[in-house]
Amino acid sequence: MADATIAPEDLRLLLGPRTRRGIRAWLHDGIAAAVRDGRLSAGVRLPSSRAVAAGFGVARGPVSEALELLTAEGYLITRERSGSSVAPSAASVRPARREATVRPPPSPGTPDPALFPWSSWLRAMRSGSARLGPDDLGYGDPRGLPALRERVAELLRLTRGAVVEPDQVVIISGVAQGLTLLATVLRARGAGPIAVEDPGSPGARDSLCGIGATVVGVPTDELGIDIDRLADEAGAVIVTPAHQYPLGVPLDPDRRRRLLDWAAGRLVIEDDYDADLRYDGRPIGVLQAMAPDRVVLLGSVSKVLAPGMRLGWLIPPPHLHAELVAAKRNADLGTSVFDQAALAEFLGSGEYQRQVKRLRQVYGERRASLVAQLRERLAPDSFDPDPGGYQAGLHLLVPLPDATAEERALAFLADRGIAAQGYRSCFFGTGDPGIILGIARPIAPTLVSALAAAVHGPTNPRVVRTE
Repeated sequence: MADATIAPEDLRLLLGPRTRRGIRAWLHDGIAAAVRDGRLSAGVRLPSSRAVAAGFGVARGPVSEALELLTAEGYLITRERSGSSVAPSAASVRPARREATVRPPPSPGTPDPALFPWSSWLRAMRSGSARLGPDDLGYGDPRGLPALRERVAELLRLTRGAVVEPDQVVIISGVAQGLTLLATVLRARGAGPIAVEDPGSPGARDSLCGIGATVVGVPTDELGIDIDRLADEAGAVIVTPAHQYPLGVPLDPDRRRRLLDWAAGRLVIEDDYDADLRYDGRPIGVLQAMAPDRVVLLGSVSKVLAPGMRLGWLIPPPHLHAELVAAKRNADLGTSVFDQAALAEFLGSGEYQRQVKRLRQVYGERRASLVAQLRERLAPDSFDPDPGGYQAGLHLLVPLPDATAEERALAFLADRGIAAQGYRSCFFGTGDPGIILGIARPIAPTLVSALAAAVHGPTNPRVVRTE
């Protein structure tokens, strides 16, 4: 249509139905949208304001105003005696075509969204919001709503054995933000590198590296992080003592004590990521309770409720509290007050603990079922689903014979949208092959059989056929 003149009737077709906002807004928005999406090409001449008004049966004034505004915004060029045409540079105001939304592959540590307690959460949102006053709607305390900090402190004392008062709690937008705040404060203090478990969570490692933190790996085995390999120059270490990711073991009691000895003058960052979900007994208490002056406790609702909620907590030692609160204020001025109010209500009503009890039952059964299927059909070498006799969490580590088997397994699972991660990705350097499987969503026996065939091949004697 370049260098052509569009007739009034064709322009009307481009604009679509009249809106209630008035002639000027309808013309302006419709023409601008047609330019942005390419229906009106550069150089196309528009009919005069007189012709548009006559063809549309409207007053000329609003038509002229719409064309003048489009010219001022750069969509049109107006020349004397030539009328208006689409500007050659109009493509520069056209937004780039959106690519299809790319979602990250499902993580083996995510809960089943079908188990989200919608009814009780919506009730909590309504009642929690109703408790908010006018002063709560401004920029409040960056530590979070007092009501939520009280509920979190109570929860951590009762269920995790933490030593904490409400004034110590800082509400954060998930553990990832907590790590970022801690790395920022530690770097400002010149605290040295941050040590992490190896193998460990690649997400935490990549997040820290992404903000410029110096990260060093510490070998980790069936007893947890190897305290003897912790570097003296490290200023802090991130650990998952209740349930190590990805090995699935709790930190050995002797190593817990030695870790706290090492931390004198340093910092232990305790990621208590899924400790509520133990299936064979009471969850192991937090490390923070033994040394609240040198341990930061991090937690969130990501495993019990949903990671998309972006709600968590940070319990720092007294000497870091003010700096972390300041860092939180600088980061985002505080977490959404409505979400905080809802979570405070959800915790206070007992719904959170009821959800934990429900998940322990459902996930415990799903985990046992998947373990039985893996033993029967996949039969991987050295497969111990319960290292140290400890049944917990949302993932299982399944060793595989070689890197090729890991790649085949990951491709098979990705094609079917099943939560999994390569074990080798959890190491700083070369690691052992395997897959980390999520247990939150049920996996059918036929799919495990197909996975076994994909990993080992149909003639491998380790694959047990059930047909």
